[in-house]
Amino acid sequence: GNEGSSGRVRLPQDFEASRFTLGSQEAPPTEWQLIFYPDGSAEPAGVEIQDQQNQWFLTVDRLGRTRFGQGYMPDPSTQIWDAGDHEIRQ
Repeated sequence: GNEGSSGRVRLPQDFEASRFTLGSQEAPPTEWQLIFYPDGSAEPAGVEIQDQQNQWFLTVDRLGRTRFGQGYMPDPSTQIWDAGDHEIRQ
């Protein structure tokens, strides 16, 4: 395939990645990764990052859309498809 690896990203000092997801499942940090494909789609994944005062999340959906926000990762089962989007089926 057209897979490539861009390496690892180090978090700044005092920041910690605390929760990892692949699809809708919890994942260990050693297996977590973000995978994007040439057509712009992606494997759904998420991570929560925190310091001593704040919590943030980064998620990627099947369409390759990323979302960064403050707080905890939204539950993927509560996410609603926007009108006009097409569901990708496997």
